[in-house]
Amino acid sequence: MMADERDDAVYRMRGQLTSLDVRTAPEHVERVLRELHGRRRDQRQQRMQMLAAVAVVVVAVAGAFAVAARTEGVPGKMDTAVGPTPVTEWPVRGELAGDKTLLRHAEDIWQASATPPEGPVHALFAGMSPNHTSSVIAVALAADVPDGPDQVAFVTTPVDTDGKPDKDKLLLRALTTVAPGQQGVGFLAAHPAGVDDPIPDNGSFGLALAAPRTADAAVRTSMVDREDAMSPSIEPGVLWPVFEYGVGAWNATLDVLAAAEVRPKSYPLAAGVDDPDVGPVELRGPENALRAVGPGIRVGDLIAIPDGLVGVVRDADGTVDTRLTSVGGVGEVQVAITRIPGSLVDDESGGTRFVPSALAPAEINPGNRLVVSAAEHPEVSLNVAVLDGTAGNWLARRAADPGSGQAALRIRVR
Repeated sequence: MMADERDDAVYRMRGQLTSLDVRTAPEHVERVLRELHGRRRDQRQQRMQMLAAVAVVVVAVAGAFAVAARTEGVPGKMDTAVGPTPVTEWPVRGELAGDKTLLRHAEDIWQASATPPEGPVHALFAGMSPNHTSSVIAVALAADVPDGPDQVAFVTTPVDTDGKPDKDKLLLRALTTVAPGQQGVGFLAAHPAGVDDPIPDNGSFGLALAAPRTADAAVRTSMVDREDAMSPSIEPGVLWPVFEYGVGAWNATLDVLAAAEVRPKSYPLAAGVDDPDVGPVELRGPENALRAVGPGIRVGDLIAIPDGLVGVVRDADGTVDTRLTSVGGVGEVQVAITRIPGSLVDDESGGTRFVPSALAPAEINPGNRLVVSAAEHPEVSLNVAVLDGTAGNWLARRAADPGSGQAALRIRVR
């Protein structure tokens, strides 16, 4: 991370900490920052020790993850005999979990929506966010679907910038499905609802839940140049991410470290119901003939992985144009930190160069990211490339390497 990017990240972290309802005096913020840095250093040391210790042979027990039918005898519905607890069996959490009126109201909102639950509903969480300037009361509900993936709905109050959300006013904020064994679920809403107070800087907000008894969890985005994204938490396994404009389900993930695991698993976040449509796809084939395979793919959809933009769907069969020079058709390309615009052109050597529209070479440095924001949906921002070289000859190195078999997202921006 360059010095200007690091200073910018620390500035944003300090601002976000002061906006949290942490019930402490403002002068404690600097102490909290120092403790956070120390905690991250200790965690890194512990993980290095864990990696050194895991020089053993792990014996796979043949039946450890065998599946068996549920005792209810529901046809077609299977559970793991040993392994993660299904999301529909997670205990309800949150300081408002005992508010039965709130939970019933939230379920009624989901039932009355255009996408009602397809099975019995179970509450996962009910509580109020600690983000004072984007405060909501949120309820997470899971539906046990007999013949398909379980559903999770997030119902919230309108955003209140005074820290006083009204729990009598609820709306469906996001809806998603979960795969068997999934260890976390959450949403990130980038587009406000009509009843929301304006979030400072038009940022995004959300809620993410890690499975009970997981070791660690964080919401991370490739659009922020720091080790950990800002995910305030006042209860283990419950995260309240707040990000700057341009961050959403298209460039963020929920990373969950399960107990006894060495590396976290990443799970996609649901987009808000008012956000551009986002859905899962799989990448197949070589880079020069890469195809996105999955439901709902249309010509013009963006294809992305967490690191950034892979390309644009150019044919009805899902063929993806992966050329960096095609990005200009998506929207404006600019340096992430300084916002200097420019264009990507083919280089004589077969590579790609970035040509700034404004002459400010001192404000561009090797390692800076190039981002593109969709012309019709500027809240959708994605990494495109990383800059190498020198002033006047900026080489663009692809941020997201496409590869066959990768899971990706399609983002509808047209």
